[in-house]
Amino acid sequence: MSHDCRYFRKFLLSSAAALSLGAVVGIQPASAQEDANAAVESTELETIIVTAQRRAANLQKEPLSVTAISGDTIQEANIVDIAGLNGYVPGLLAQRSSGSELMINIRGVGSETPQNIYGQPGVSVFIDGLYVPTSLGVLQGFFDLDRLEVLRGPQGTLYGQSSTGGAISIVSEQPFLGEFGGDASFSYGNYNLNREFLGLNLPLGDTLALRASAQHYAHDGFAKNVAIPGYDLDEAGETNVKLSLLWKPTDDFSAIFMARSYETDTNGAAQKNILDPLKDPRRVQQDFPTALNMTYQMYSANLVWELPFMTVKSITGFQKMKNNQQIDNDRLTYDLLGRWDAQAKWESNSDTWSQEINLVSIPGSKLDWITGIFLIESKVDQYIVEFRRSEEHTSELRHVVNSYAVFCWKKKRKKQNNKNDATVLLVSETDTSRRTSVVQATR
Repeated sequence: MSHDCRYFRKFLLSSAAALSLGAVVGIQPASAQEDANAAVESTELETIIVTAQRRAANLQKEPLSVTAISGDTIQEANIVDIAGLNGYVPGLLAQRSSGSELMINIRGVGSETPQNIYGQPGVSVFIDGLYVPTSLGVLQGFFDLDRLEVLRGPQGTLYGQSSTGGAISIVSEQPFLGEFGGDASFSYGNYNLNREFLGLNLPLGDTLALRASAQHYAHDGFAKNVAIPGYDLDEAGETNVKLSLLWKPTDDFSAIFMARSYETDTNGAAQKNILDPLKDPRRVQQDFPTALNMTYQMYSANLVWELPFMTVKSITGFQKMKNNQQIDNDRLTYDLLGRWDAQAKWESNSDTWSQEINLVSIPGSKLDWITGIFLIESKVDQYIVEFRRSEEHTSELRHVVNSYAVFCWKKKRKKQNNKNDATVLLVSETDTSRRTSVVQATR
């Protein structure tokens, strides 16, 4: 009897504990569920749309090795050009050579001969869809930027033979219809660094809009050249101006016409010869000034026509460069080295025409595909005067490049384990070039 009482008592206690626990558990799920939902909402990734594959796509759903950086992030980090991306983009290394040309490498692949502006770079750079063919043209500073996309690895199918290491796409702010707007900024820092920016969006009726923007960036030199009083290395002054006109007569057609100008007057980088006896890294002895004076202009027409079964895109561009630079190759004085090695004049002028037409599948199709054709003609003239030892060398070179490419890309969508099956098909890519050069040397 006592055994039955003890058993009954345990049963009552267990039932009471279960009821109490159930009451507590019944109260908590609502709060716990709310916290879980809030945690899920807080950890949801923001949708990032990129055009790395020449079509709008969600970055989280594409099998790409790409880094996308917004214009606001670049401005907050005070990144003024491609060289400032070091440390922000994995695998990217960009550095200047002789204080002027820019060497860009991605995953160790790029160009190591930037002085040869005829050579094809290993990493291609595009500004608003327009290919920049020279290592000097990529010096243009960032301004009025919407976003930046860096693709790592070979991109030859969609970006051509100059994209062995990868490709960099710079997308600027575009005009928009029906609303007046603008933004301005001013920055100041040590070494008298100053940057002023102004951008305006002007609606011109129901189908037209204009965006005008300008930026000036300058700072004093970071190193003193004791051999040339008043000449500081790394001193820089740059001016960017851009006009963009949007014409959208219908919902299916739009055209953006862009004119862009970049001017720079910059002293050479503070590179120090190992034989320089001055121990201070910010003080050098160089008897010939290194400097770059360049004007780079870009003009383009970007047309987009959306048809029921595909989208037709056309990018027509013209680029003009006038460059004059001088370089102290030995980075020392004649008294210390016993000889000269300086380029007193290096003048380069280039004109480049390009045309690209893309046919793109509509979003949501069972088969995503892109096909197109790319044409480019570039003419470059160079005049070089170089002093080496006690000799004077004069060179005149002319270079003409005609290239064309046809490409095709496809990705078939398969509904299997919520994953996409991606394939790449290269139809053809060809390049033809011809060059003529005349070299004269006088002693």
